Amino acid sequence: MKGGFTLIELIIYIALAALILNLGVYSLWQIMEAKAKSLACQEVQQNLRFILEKISFEARQAKSVEIPEKQGEESKELLLKMTDGSTIRFYLEKEKLILDRRNPVGVSVFPLTSEKVRITELIFKNLSPSLTRPETFQIKMKVSRVNPLKRIEYQAEISTQKTINLRDNPTPNLIGIIP
Repeated sequence: MKGGFTLIELIIYIALAALILNLGVYSLWQIMEAKAKSLACQEVQQNLRFILEKISFEARQAKSVEIPEKQGEESKELLLKMTDGSTIRFYLEKEKLILDRRNPVGVSVFPLTSEKVRITELIFKNLSPSLTRPETFQIKMKVSRVNPLKRIEYQAEISTQKTINLRDNPTPNLIGIIP
């Protein structure tokens, strides 16, 4: 007897090696797709968190909500009147959230979102009854990852809403009411 492989044994070994290699490549591919999906979700979450924190921060410094003006009114922009007389406006332009700050010194306009995300829905709603302080408004928005290749592993979208109160401004004195 000779000490070699038969043709059938060789075919079986090659088939088993191909199967093991195939499973390994498939597992590696799944891990890479999961990591890409995770990074896409993190990108959307980080942008959303930054946007909400920035709007909340500016609202705490604001004197009043100018747009949307009345209770129940909805708008695609938010205009805040600041205590120093300046204004801050948040609005959408080409699916990017823009912060527009205007004061006597000048105007500064810049996007709050990265190039990797887009905002497909943005609604500000005034929730404050007349003469109520602090004023309250609600934000509804939908943020999604830019995905020009339409690859499923790069898809990520979050819809959220948040209610924000302005800082506690004193209620104006009304005629006939003694504070």
